[in-house]
Amino acid sequence: MNFIRLMIRQPVTVAVGVILVLMAGAISLVRVPIQLTPNVEDTVIAVTTFWEGASPDEVEREIVEKQEEKLQGLTNLRAMTSESEQGIGKIRLEFSVGTSKDAALREVSDKLREVPDYPANADEPVVEASDPENQDYIAWLVFGTTDDSFDIRTLQDFAEDRIKPMIERIEGVSEVNALGGRERETQIRFDPVRLAQYGIPPSMLVGAIESANRNISAGQLPDAKFDVRLRTVNQYESVEAVENTVITMRNGSPVYVGDVAEVVETYKEQTGFVRASGRPVIAINAQKEIGANVIDVMKRIRAVVATMNEPGGLLESEATRRHIEGSLSLKQVYDQTIYIDQALALVRDNIWLGGLIAFVVLLIFLRSVRSVFIIGLAIPISVIGAVVVMLVLGRTVNVISLAGM
Repeated sequence: MNFIRLMIRQPVTVAVGVILVLMAGAISLVRVPIQLTPNVEDTVIAVTTFWEGASPDEVEREIVEKQEEKLQGLTNLRAMTSESEQGIGKIRLEFSVGTSKDAALREVSDKLREVPDYPANADEPVVEASDPENQDYIAWLVFGTTDDSFDIRTLQDFAEDRIKPMIERIEGVSEVNALGGRERETQIRFDPVRLAQYGIPPSMLVGAIESANRNISAGQLPDAKFDVRLRTVNQYESVEAVENTVITMRNGSPVYVGDVAEVVETYKEQTGFVRASGRPVIAINAQKEIGANVIDVMKRIRAVVATMNEPGGLLESEATRRHIEGSLSLKQVYDQTIYIDQALALVRDNIWLGGLIAFVVLLIFLRSVRSVFIIGLAIPISVIGAVVVMLVLGRTVNVISLAGM
């Protein structure tokens, strides 16, 4: 009661306080992040290791089990699950709430370096501070063509090298993936008869190719002020380079890969596909950075997509270069802001409806327009003040917070 009496005796102070709340609320409404769901602060790290051509049993035995042995002693590790598939091993690490993501990443990377004897043709483990089972994508795009005779899946490299970087450069976008295309690969189809004629076993052919297509660390070169790291870079860049690889010497003459095998540049066997409206397409998704305003990010994505689709733009130029009888297009098929806009509209309508009902009920019981007006004015002021508190505490406007309002 003393507080209420004090406020009644200080009308100027109260008015100034309300004005300050309204001003701070107006600024907060512009700056507070807006997204569909609240941020989940759990620290989850994914470790992915690729081993081309290996069976699930081989991946489990040669890679995953060795990694698990080293990773089980991680600080604050709550749960570890693994999955072995054809040519790929996955480990999902869940840490206790409050664990620093950067510290966990460093420790995981250090532990993986302790794993001995990875298979020779296995890739280095990829460590990501994200949960592959709980990805929050704000946009899905489909890249397709109106030319039924052209296989859009062969443009996976174009999607990866040209479209994906343009979306990744957008402020507020953290990750972009292109799915559904066909990846290029170089196949070496050897002739067993020719190998037998030269007395070359298949293992020698494989060894020669691996040796000629490997980047190797050559140690360090000490200098007066700093050490220079040396690395030999030896990687195939064309079919001809593969064909000209020397396997061995026979009768004083080199035997090349092209003498015993056919080198073909083709596409990997596809294990999945994406369709839209019954046509094959390449799907592209985008994930936003934590704390970014999804509405602002979506506006930038739409602008970049419109730029690529405009006459004379990136897609039309590529269609002309490849002599496609039709057009290339990039269309957005999922927009998370639609649901956010609907939630905001629902809250806005509920505020108006609730305010009107409260006004009528109070008017019936109080029978004083002045008293009802004062009480009704407190409703929007309290909502605006709540937005200020949300910004100060680092919270976001989402369906959960909107439901609370």
